[in-house]
Amino acid sequence: MNDIYEIIRAKQKSYILEDGKLDSNLNELEVSVPFLKRRKLENDLEESEIESNIESDIESNIETDTKTKTKTKDIKFRFVNRNRPSKNSSSGHKLNPNEKYISLESKLVNHLCPIGNYYAVRAYLSDEVMEEVKKLPNIIACDKTTEFKKPTYQMKHLNTTLLTKLHRKSRRSDKFYDLNYIKKETGWSGVSVQEYSEAHLAVISQFNYNEDLASIFDYNYYYPSTAGQGIDIYLIDEGLYVNHEEFDTYNGKRTVTCDAIIEGGTETITRDGKKKSCSYDNEYQDHGNMVASVAAGAINGVAKKANIHMIATGFTDADLTVALDFIKVHGKPHKSVINVSRNGVNTFNENLQNKIDEMINAGFIIFASAGNDAEDACDEEYPNKISGYGNIISVGATFNKENFIEGAYTAAEYSNYGKCIDIQGPGYVTAADFYECDYKANSSKICENYAYTDGTSFSSPILAGVAALIMAEHSGTQYNHKSMKKILMEMSLKNVIQDLGSEDTPNRFVNNGKHIVYSPDNNYMGCGILAGNFKCSSGCCTKKGYCVSSTSSDHKKECKIENGCQPEYGTCQKENESSSVTPQNEYGMSIELAQQSLDINSKFASVYLSD
Repeated sequence: MNDIYEIIRAKQKSYILEDGKLDSNLNELEVSVPFLKRRKLENDLEESEIESNIESDIESNIETDTKTKTKTKDIKFRFVNRNRPSKNSSSGHKLNPNEKYISLESKLVNHLCPIGNYYAVRAYLSDEVMEEVKKLPNIIACDKTTEFKKPTYQMKHLNTTLLTKLHRKSRRSDKFYDLNYIKKETGWSGVSVQEYSEAHLAVISQFNYNEDLASIFDYNYYYPSTAGQGIDIYLIDEGLYVNHEEFDTYNGKRTVTCDAIIEGGTETITRDGKKKSCSYDNEYQDHGNMVASVAAGAINGVAKKANIHMIATGFTDADLTVALDFIKVHGKPHKSVINVSRNGVNTFNENLQNKIDEMINAGFIIFASAGNDAEDACDEEYPNKISGYGNIISVGATFNKENFIEGAYTAAEYSNYGKCIDIQGPGYVTAADFYECDYKANSSKICENYAYTDGTSFSSPILAGVAALIMAEHSGTQYNHKSMKKILMEMSLKNVIQDLGSEDTPNRFVNNGKHIVYSPDNNYMGCGILAGNFKCSSGCCTKKGYCVSSTSSDHKKECKIENGCQPEYGTCQKENESSSVTPQNEYGMSIELAQQSLDINSKFASVYLSD
């Protein structure tokens, strides 16, 4: 790092701006090491020799006998490592006894973090200086820092959704769902129900709704009672303000905090009020609040008991790299999921990929938004960052018509697409909003306002929340990227999404493990799991949940077991055999279907344990 600093100092001319003035970022050189009065610059660093004495206020920091006469050329800087403070002790480093060291907290050259078996540093380099730095013997790569795009989204401020909920309630039957059946179908240790929830929650806890089969969409959200408890959800985003009912800690039973602020590649661990109110630039930012709200909010969150950890960061890949390293140092492998709801398109960054791989190998799971540019995110040379990178669970978005069921299974027109997009989730959500509220940590009033908003920024944390549900429900299993991705793919609804951006985009929609579709008025026109387990009065129940009478022209084709006919809910026929009905259990499930459901859920505790 000293070599880099020396090159910057020697080649200051390369930092002169168009107006003829020296870049102000180099002002620290006047404080750290005084240079020649006329700022004479030497083009050849090896032949330059600066013999001015170090200023008295810096001399006091030199670790040497004060009687020793020291020249500038004999002095080396020990660059303060704010990201890994334990590395600042000289006991852990081999220092040359013939050289004198001063501690320096520099903005021109500073530590980022280790990546595998090498260390990443951030340096402020002109093009000329960069070429010189690349020639240093201990430099393996030198790349320009690139930035993510600041997310763009629209918000529709709401004071309440009460009228919508009352409308739904007025059309309900007193009892229309069977908790015992749901528990048996899902294998959950306990079932919780949030009645009259928002669509982004309801739609992930049932198979695809078809108004031809079930009269009214069920806006209940069904989820395991463990609800993500004990799982840490890390959000690399813009900031968080906990003064909202969404971020209830249930009297200390969970953690909701801003853990660190990272800007310019330098991390600051939060203290006191910053734990409850933070942003990367000290300005109010609402994006992180909404992301946290849908991931683990008490009202509109998927994993309502999961811990929330915000890492408020700037928008460079250096900031992201340091944020990942912070989580590696402070997080719990196999008990943590990470969400990154930001995007950008640049040339592939091998060092960022290496850091991602390091996190995955350590037992962390990373989700990322696909992006909102309606373009292919998966170009190998210019992949979307980071949804187009390896070892990421990349999430696209559905919903094109506000927060109602219309459009739930249609790809959002803004959502990026491509073969690297693993799964889709609801992109139109209701989330925490501080409009007309005091977001400051010391406010005595808890905010209860919400907003409609949309984007892949919100479908991604929904998937992170589902992962937290799975991990909490099966706490004895050590999930990793591979096993979590596999189970999410297996649980997903296949081929239900319309208008995906490309043919090679996988057609998968998130599901949390509950399948049966209920109608709140108990009015069903179909049969089977897509229609409240309703049974056909006559004829067969087809694969798609329609009752077909024996006199129908479709009976011969649709009512064969080989074609997906559901014998639990009607009369099916085997090829060249008479009609038969598979035995059912007390819940209206065939013994075969019940066993399949139990087998699927038991995989949480067995198949992936050894992965």
